[in-house]
Amino acid sequence: MALSVKNLKAGYGGKEAIHDLTTTIPEGKITALIGPNGSCKSTLLKTLSRLLPPMAGEATIDGKPIYQMSPRAFSRRLSLLPQHQLVPEGITVRTLVGYGRSPYLNLWGSLGKEDEQIVEQVMAATHTDIIADKRVDQLSGGQQQRAFLAMTLAQETP
Repeated sequence: MALSVKNLKAGYGGKEAIHDLTTTIPEGKITALIGPNGSCKSTLLKTLSRLLPPMAGEATIDGKPIYQMSPRAFSRRLSLLPQHQLVPEGITVRTLVGYGRSPYLNLWGSLGKEDEQIVEQVMAATHTDIIADKRVDQLSGGQQQRAFLAMTLAQETP
């Protein structure tokens, strides 16, 4: 999967923050966005994850415009773990990690056997299996981050 942007303009309140950005993020490579505070790294991520509509330009995944993809198809191709997330009250780590499987759920919204296996594998890999039955809102900040990372990995995007 290659994520590409061409002549991308993005910003807030009509004020342009990203000007004519053209780049490609290759599949299977680690890509870092580095820059000082206020250099629009988060703005770019929000635009690429469809949380912020672009002012102009296009963004594609494997040549398909991301803003024309259905939410389900898009969420099977790209996932985002933001710096800060709202911590849901009263749910366990296992349930949170299972939310990562949402793009693949059946009509009734329940996890199938394969989904449950993926959740278990991801929790083992992230060492969240030992806190799987604990409530997310009662974990330390580091444990919460690990649980959200597990949820993102369970989404299995390329």
